[in-house]
Amino acid sequence: MLDDIGHEAIDTHKAGPTVRHDHIGLARPGGINFHTGTPVIFENNTVQDCGTMIRLQGNPWARIQGNTFQGSENTAGP
Repeated sequence: MLDDIGHEAIDTHKAGPTVRHDHIGLARPGGINFHTGTPVIFENNTVQDCGTMIRLQGNPWARIQGNTFQGSENTAGP
């Protein structure tokens, strides 16, 4: 569980983590940033009340599936 985070909950830069079955909440103004680099697996997580849910910053290999997203300030899309 990652909760009440001051800025970004996850920021991968050149890492390729696997993140599964977690609760991520209250990361404002950030959220989750998948930068360029190796593949990222982000599955079956709950992301709640983050400023930005997920940013794909040049990472076309991110696998994002089976997650629940609630309460984002960013409603314009991923």
